[in-house]
Order: sequence, then structure tokens, then C-alpha cells
Amino acid sequence: MSTTNFYDVEEIAKLAGNGDKPAETLGKVTAWIARGLQADVCSAYLLEPDRVHLVLAATLGLRRECVGTLRLALHEGLAGLVAEQVRPVAVERVQTHPRFKYFQESGEERLQSFLGVPLIDCGVLQGVLVVQTEAPRVFSESEIEMLTEAAAQVAPIVSEARTLDKFIAPAQEKLWAVARNLTSPLSQLVAAARSVSRGDLSARSNVRTADEIGVLGASFDAMAERLERQHIATIGALASAIDARDPYTAGHSVRVGDLSYELGREMGLPRPSLQHLRVGGLLHDIGKIGIRDTVLLKPGKLDDDERRLIEQHPTIGLRILEWAELPKEVLEIVGGHHERLDGTGYPLGLSADDLTLFPRITAVADMYDALTTDRPYRRGLSPQEALRMLWRDAEGGIVDPEVVATLRRFARHWESRRSGAGTRTSNGIESLEALRERGDQVA
Repeated sequence: MSTTNFYDVEEIAKLAGNGDKPAETLGKVTAWIARGLQADVCSAYLLEPDRVHLVLAATLGLRRECVGTLRLALHEGLAGLVAEQVRPVAVERVQTHPRFKYFQESGEERLQSFLGVPLIDCGVLQGVLVVQTEAPRVFSESEIEMLTEAAAQVAPIVSEARTLDKFIAPAQEKLWAVARNLTSPLSQLVAAARSVSRGDLSARSNVRTADEIGVLGASFDAMAERLERQHIATIGALASAIDARDPYTAGHSVRVGDLSYELGREMGLPRPSLQHLRVGGLLHDIGKIGIRDTVLLKPGKLDDDERRLIEQHPTIGLRILEWAELPKEVLEIVGGHHERLDGTGYPLGLSADDLTLFPRITAVADMYDALTTDRPYRRGLSPQEALRMLWRDAEGGIVDPEVVATLRRFARHWESRRSGAGTRTSNGIESLEALRERGDQVA
């Protein structure tokens, strides 16, 4: 699993607002963060009322019986260092750090790497959020930032747990509640702004309060929506210009982008991943700019030299996009949409272990559109024939069977929409997203 964009404000907000007791919510949040960062352990430590000790409040990966009983002073261990300095601390090999101390009762002697960030709510330190791994690991700046953003959402939960456990005087409870109502939407807005600044134009704050912060959140979301539409429209125009070189492939990249998006949505992928699929699908053939027309538009069979040249278009595409600062998921699609799970694809002959879900989805979308489209040397296959061919490839270990199974369920809906209105990206032209509003009448 890639840690890129694992952080999702809506997911944390959903976990925080599901009505569970704070301790149960903390347990779910730590498990979710551990999966997202591919960590072996994720723990939340609560700062006790004396403000000189931390207590383990929730964990995934340490011994459960330590929850509520494992206490450490702020001058002890790396978690204490995070609380002392009120800043993130990342250590590749904890045994080499002067503050290293493991607590045998917790079972953490097997752990090598440490990343901890402070939990701050309403400007007050509430505790420490920690992830640990068994293998030595250098945590990247983006991973530190992701955990920091997650901590901004976890801190109010910790604060609530302190309140419910009577760690905070009753007279202070109303003040904490008011402060949380103010800072929680601000944290969501900041997290969304950081996501957009990293290139995730699908990020939204979803802040809808009846005050100035709500107005700011709605304005930010409208701006992000407009930027995303303009971004997709610009890339769609570039893709259409590439496809226009060959009348038989006109609209191919737009259809592949839309079909990749829809397949991802049917498979339950989050919105940022869907954006990567659409952009990657639009740009998957950008490398064909570097293929001369005599080869690209040749109506007959290609000779060996011409075939080798055509098979370089994913590599050429990556070179073209090298400085575009696109998400790595998009680049995986551009470079890997002709790779196959059994290693028979091109240009690198990658196999299943090397291919994430993104190029697997776009590979199926690309193959399906190519099979069902007329070419100079053959008529397009019917959807049923194309699906049968893809399923044979899936059974043969060439393409991803889960993606093909999703396409089989969705193909009739897709073809009805495609034949009814065509599928193009936004910029005044109806997309599948708009068609879905009129929806499932044509299924």
C-alpha cells in the first residue's frame, strides 16, 4: 500500500463522530493510521493531570493489557521527548538514540524505528501519537506531515477522553467544548489546504458551520472544485490533441480516463485515488507525441523495429512528465499501463509484485477501449467479445481479475452511457459524473 495521500479528513471525522466511546474511537483511529503508514505499531499516549507523565491510552501492536497501565515520565523514552519538545521526532534506529528506552511489559523490544508527533488541542498539549516499525525505516517529510495532520484530528478525541475520565475539572468542560468546536473545523480546513498544496486537487474541507469559518470553508472548497475542473479540462484538451493525430483513436484517452475513474469508484477507492486514475488515464499515451507518424499511423502490421519504437511510448511519456510534479500514482499509470502481471508486458517487463492497483485498472480500461474501437486493420469487437477476451487474460494471470470482474459488472452501464451521450471530460461537456446524476435509468 502506498502511504501517499493515506490521510483523509473525512475518514478521521467519520471515526471521531461515530458515537463510540472515546477509548473505542482512539482504538479505531490508531488501527487506521497504522494501516495507512504501513507501521507495525500505532499508539496514542495521554498526558496525565500532573503534566509530567504519559499513559498509554490506545494501541495497535503493543500488548493490550498495557492500555491504561503503562506510564512513563516526560524525561523517559522517545515519546517523552516528543512531549517535552512539543515537536515531531523521527528516529531510524531507536537503539542509537540517547533517549532510547523500551518498556519490556509492552513488547516493544522488537521495534526499530520511531515517529512521534504531539497531540495538541486548543493550543494545549494533550499527549503524543506514535508509529513504530520492526524494520529500520527513514520516515519521509510527507509521512511526518501526514501524521501531524492526523494528530490534529486525534487531539480533540484525546481531549474528550480526558474530560469523560474526569481528568479535567467540570468547570473547564464547557470551555474545552467551545474551543474544540472552533479548532476542529479549522484543523479540517488546514489539512485540506495542505493536501491541495501537495497536488491533491480533490481535497475538500467539508466545513459547513454557520459562521465565518463556514464561509471560509465553503469558499475554499469552491476554489478547489474550480481548480480541479480546470486541471482536468486542460489535461483532457492535451490528451484529445494527442489522440487527434489518428482518427481511429480520437477520444481514446478521454474514454480511458473516464473508464478508469468509474472502475475505481465501483471498487470503492477514495476520491484522491479516483482523481489519479482519471488524470493517469488521460495522460497514459502522452509518450506517443515522440513516435513519428509513419509508425504511429501505419495501417498495416508493424515490423520488429517499429514495434520496439511503439513500445517505448510509456518511457517517453515519463520523460515528458518528469518535471510536471504529478503524483506518483499518475506516473505509475503512464509508465505501467502496458505492463502485465505475468511479466510479458512492456517497456520493463514488470510483474504482479511490481504493479500497484493504479496501472492495473488503467491497463484493463485501455485494453477494453482498444478492443471495442474500430482500427484500420480490424473492426471493433462487441463489448461481450472484448469482455470474454479480457476474462481469458485474467484467468491466465495477464491482467487483474478483480478489475476485469468489476468491468464485467459495470460494462453494460458504461456502454449505455457511452452510446447515449459520449464520455468526455468537463469543460462544458457532460462527463460520466454528470451522467450519473441522471443515473441508473439506463443500467
